[in-house]
Amino acid sequence: MSKILIVSSIYYTEIANLLLEGAVDKFKKNNIDYDIMEVPGAFEIPSAILFAAKSRLFSKLACERQVLGAHGTENRSVFDIHEDLSTEATTQLPTEVEFRKQSSGRIHYDGYLALGCVIRGETDHYEYVCKGVIEGLNGVVMRYAIPLGMGVITADSEDKALIRASKDKKNVGGHAASTVLHMIDLYNKLR
Repeated sequence: MSKILIVSSIYYTEIANLLLEGAVDKFKKNNIDYDIMEVPGAFEIPSAILFAAKSRLFSKLACERQVLGAHGTENRSVFDIHEDLSTEATTQLPTEVEFRKQSSGRIHYDGYLALGCVIRGETDHYEYVCKGVIEGLNGVVMRYAIPLGMGVITADSEDKALIRASKDKKNVGGHAASTVLHMIDLYNKLR
């Protein structure tokens, strides 16, 4: 069974929830295991996927703690979590935490799903963020040859983004989830 890491930007909470709903629905219908990691904004998505792809050390505990401090949970950086999991501090982790093990005992994700939204404003910030996200994700995919679904909405208004995110309308989250599953299949066929 495949395991996916969903990296979700929570900057636009309502849109993030709709994207996640579409993706999770698709994964549940296909019996796909997944973890969710929340990041503050779309710009942080590529680096979070890079951290996970490089270290493959993100336990469900790390994801549940909302690695980058979302929803008022403990404000710990990804580096703090990495340090905890790679030092003697692992003895302090709760016993109910289970790692999906490879021979090394580290989590292995078969694919990654990027979910987020960037809305055009009155400055050129929009263009810089969009370019950074796309180039960042492309760089991670090319360097590590990892299957990725890209569900980052770029829109001129929040209303347009909501339509694209809604599971009952454009369902960008669901389509991106389908994409990563397709890319995992393709990756496995070509290995």
